Amino acid sequence: MSFDLIMCSFCGKAFVGVKGHKPICDECKSDEDSLYKKVRTLIRDHPDKGFTVPEVARLFDVEECKINYFVGQGMFQLSRANGLANSEIVKEFLKDI
Repeated sequence: MSFDLIMCSFCGKAFVGVKGHKPICDECKSDEDSLYKKVRTLIRDHPDKGFTVPEVARLFDVEECKINYFVGQGMFQLSRANGLANSEIVKEFLKDI
């Protein structure tokens, strides 16, 4: 196993990590795990709503690239279209978190 100085793909900080593994620092990994759980819950609870990447990013106040990362990794299937068609669901969901 080879360790190397790696730049975090989310925050840009340098950290020591295993070469060839996911380039994410521990702090961003923790944030990523938390965000993933919230997005998974939203999609699981409302599978028929067809949320878009911009909607989910706005809901959780994160950059779209973080949601796009999940989509790119095959973790979720979301439309990349613009719009906020599910504003009532978003309001209800925010009450619960």
